[in-house]
Amino acid sequence: MKFLNSIYGSYIKVFLSAVLTMIIAKGNIYLITLEECISAGVISILPIIINYLNPNDKRYGKQK
Repeated sequence: MKFLNSIYGSYIKVFLSAVLTMIIAKGNIYLITLEECISAGVISILPIIINYLNPNDKRYGKQK
């Protein structure tokens, strides 16, 4: 469970939740393309990347 609290675990959790939300919103898994899944996942990860790059944010093991 320690992995899920790391930055990589956060990436995976957010990516999968965005893809699953898109599947539910479309209503049919067969209407979704791989490109849409990757786009939704990458866009959802952007806030985590911004937090990681912020020097004032002490999460993810990054110290000031």
